[in-house]
Amino acid sequence: MGITIPSFTFSFNVKRASVLLIVVALWLPILAYELGWTSRPLGGAEWSPKRPEWNLDSVRMGVWQAQTAQWVEQNHPFRSDLIRANNQVVYWLFDRSTNYVVFGTDNQLFAYNHFEVFAGLKRREPSYFFELDQRLHAISLKLAAEGIPLIVVIAPNKVRMMPQFLPESMKSIERRDGDYSNFVETVRSVPVLDLMAVLQKKKASTVGPVFANTGLHWNQNGAFLSMPTLDSALAASLGSQPQEFFIDGGVWDDHLRLKDDADLAERSDLVIPPATQKQFYPILKAARPWVTKPKLLLISDSFGYTLVKTGALDLLSDNWEFWFYNKSVVKRNEEKRPLIARESRSRWNEFDVVVLMATEYNISTLPYGFSPQSPSKSINRN
Repeated sequence: MGITIPSFTFSFNVKRASVLLIVVALWLPILAYELGWTSRPLGGAEWSPKRPEWNLDSVRMGVWQAQTAQWVEQNHPFRSDLIRANNQVVYWLFDRSTNYVVFGTDNQLFAYNHFEVFAGLKRREPSYFFELDQRLHAISLKLAAEGIPLIVVIAPNKVRMMPQFLPESMKSIERRDGDYSNFVETVRSVPVLDLMAVLQKKKASTVGPVFANTGLHWNQNGAFLSMPTLDSALAASLGSQPQEFFIDGGVWDDHLRLKDDADLAERSDLVIPPATQKQFYPILKAARPWVTKPKLLLISDSFGYTLVKTGALDLLSDNWEFWFYNKSVVKRNEEKRPLIARESRSRWNEFDVVVLMATEYNISTLPYGFSPQSPSKSINRN
């Protein structure tokens, strides 16, 4: 006895199920948006367009439709999850990123824009740095007139510190002298403290990495290993004795103490990002700690945050301020407020020393628009 398959009924049920799936797929994002269901935001920089306003003219010209489509795409409640799923597939299949994060060997992550300046793919003309030297010299003279020394610091670039972990495709790219070498060779009229060169000399004998494998910025170990050099330069500029910092042991820890040590993993926007390897957290002590510490103004990029979050700045100054890109004021509690242009030009003489810090990536943008004006009256810095 044969078995009769109700083909018509089966086909009809498949069609009904397909239509139902389409309806759910169309309405679920709308329902999620109205109920406020959102996925975890992406780690990279995001541009969020404003919801377009409807009017008859914009509809007739097709502007409203185009802007609405763009707004809906950017505000899709599952957009982040879908992008992460796509990035994860690309990573698993091709071992590469869909954004500026570079996946190197041994789970080392790099930023492509930092590779560009390292390889000289993106650079300024050498003549630019002669002009930059003059600008920095003019600033140092203005500060010196008030008895305030200026120190320019070069923080390390992870790519230059660890090029052996770059993917093979990037190792084969021809390199040229870039902004770093041109800056070091040209800028001579102000004190330049090259912490990248210092750490390169120390890395062979250093306990633990100076960059987390998943981070863009130097970790606590890298910052603390730089402190004796920074301390000596600071003391020399102020005519005092250095505190003589030294590393007194430390601990290895699987627990991530500094969120910035995983910033590239976060910005890779993967479902399962590479894990941060065990970090060494040194203990920094001073043989001759200062009784009275200077008021220090640090004008820096995001590498300055490591000095803030690890307490390194507290060891150098009791009363410091961090001017992030000369745009925001950051205090000890990491609260940030906008830096008014007038404030940037006038408040510098409240401090005993000014430190300008940059990395190879943005060294050509010094002094970040910092342009001190001669004070109309002297401000007591004591």
